[in-house]
Amino acid sequence: MEQKYVKKVDYVAEMPRTGEPDEKWQLICNRHEDNRKKLTKKKLRPLTIVVTPTIARCRDVGDELKAFLTDECGVPADDVEARVLIVYSGAPDVLKLASVDSPGSKVEWIISVSMLNEGWDVKRVFQIVPHEERAFNSKLLIAQVLGRGLRIPNGWNEQPTVTVFNHDGWAGRIRHLVNEVLELDKRLSSHVSADSPHNFDLDNIDYTLTPASVKKPMTGEYTLFAKGYVDLATDSPEEDVIIKFERAGTGENYDWQTRFQRRTYTPREVAAVMYERLEQAQDPDDPDPKMRTVYTDKYSVDDLERIVVESLNRRGATVATESMKQKLLQSLGTLRRKTSESVRYTLTANAFVPMSTRTRQGDSVSAAELRSNKTYFCTDQTRESLYENQIEFFDEASEAGSGYKVVQIPNRHDFKTPLNAVIAESDNERRFVNGLLRPENLSHYDAWIKSTTIRFYEIDFAWKKGEHPKRGKFSPDFFVKVGDLILVVEVKGDEELAEPSDENIKKNEYALAHFARVNEHLEKNGSARRYRFNFLTQRSFNLFFQALRQGNVASFRSEMDVKLTDAS
Repeated sequence: MEQKYVKKVDYVAEMPRTGEPDEKWQLICNRHEDNRKKLTKKKLRPLTIVVTPTIARCRDVGDELKAFLTDECGVPADDVEARVLIVYSGAPDVLKLASVDSPGSKVEWIISVSMLNEGWDVKRVFQIVPHEERAFNSKLLIAQVLGRGLRIPNGWNEQPTVTVFNHDGWAGRIRHLVNEVLELDKRLSSHVSADSPHNFDLDNIDYTLTPASVKKPMTGEYTLFAKGYVDLATDSPEEDVIIKFERAGTGENYDWQTRFQRRTYTPREVAAVMYERLEQAQDPDDPDPKMRTVYTDKYSVDDLERIVVESLNRRGATVATESMKQKLLQSLGTLRRKTSESVRYTLTANAFVPMSTRTRQGDSVSAAELRSNKTYFCTDQTRESLYENQIEFFDEASEAGSGYKVVQIPNRHDFKTPLNAVIAESDNERRFVNGLLRPENLSHYDAWIKSTTIRFYEIDFAWKKGEHPKRGKFSPDFFVKVGDLILVVEVKGDEELAEPSDENIKKNEYALAHFARVNEHLEKNGSARRYRFNFLTQRSFNLFFQALRQGNVASFRSEMDVKLTDAS
């Protein structure tokens, strides 16, 4: 690669989380079309190889792609069959591989199981997509699959690039192949600079909590749409996406901007499906004649449409995305519940406690953690703020290609935090910090601080673990000052969306109540400062920062916010 005998390799280092499978296909196809534009003057068609772990997945993914190209991209069915090869042992398309590189070949997509036949490669491969993590589960396999796309087409003077459009979870594995020795005794610290102009004031409450459990049997007719609307997460029919690519070997990275569109539904279409669900929930053989059509008598399609319209209006939307549609349908899920159980706690506010970011205690990160899951963000002023025994390791870790996750902020004025450096404890936190540091977001907030895991800004909460009531404190991850508004953000992984933990459900419930009390106290005392709490997963980061730029972040609701509130 250094001698330019083969293509350069760029792989995805970071990308926003996508929801529906079609969204991921859009991004892959957008990159494919970008390659087409670049190759037009070379009179070459782009070729993308999609790698799957099993024959069954190979067939399924091939069918998914064909359907997407036909339904979403408008490619005629005959052309799709000519453009897409599905390749595995014994597949009819295997015989067509030999002619893929010929001038007359129309093939642009190859769906393959793990590796293509030994010795086969083609020069016009410009994108490789490991469809699942299992498709790239060994160093040898990664090297062999990459090797399929490294040959340079004839007649090229410059060195082209093959893109690996991987799940960004793979980026860490590649980056760490040469980082097998973890030093445990070297550390870098993070602490508040007391004289920083980015310090700001906060408000907290000292509590006493008393627990109680309540069970309630569900009988008779269920109450639906008591508020006249369904609380929806903010979503958008189209979303601008920035994907960060990293160059193998050098560590250089760059941003690629694209856009994907979500499938949308009119309020009438959603209402019709909701009406069908109501029909299914009714028992035509119920002994009580009134119960046989109790829900469809009360809610016609027109009534449901009005509810959908009101729900969408509250999020500034006129059409429903797929996630909004599913949320509206989930609002009917209570029809199948027989019993509800909840744990309630009495909170007594002992005192309102003013505080400052200056009181945040210091913390540190080890060399081993910087090679694993934590990231250290710093500026050109960080070095002089460290302890003397940390300087040597800082110089080593901040060198390009060191293997440590140390991010140097080029412009110290973009680092609008009172901390000398910031430690992101996880990939989720790292991504959120990157969002704060993006140029397009900088002018839309005043300052921010990353909390410590304990003892800084703590909120009392309680939950029930099995049959045992528990109580504790938690510190939200980030505080972002936007004028008189303090955005309080707790970040989690997308896996929490599938089944939120009882602990997070209660954290959300108590945090919302806590900041409502704080806001009420501030209003009574004539203060203009207000707080807004959000639970964010990676899937919502992009939309959160979009709302920040558009000036409506005060009303932002993430998918996780809605999920946790419903569960509560």
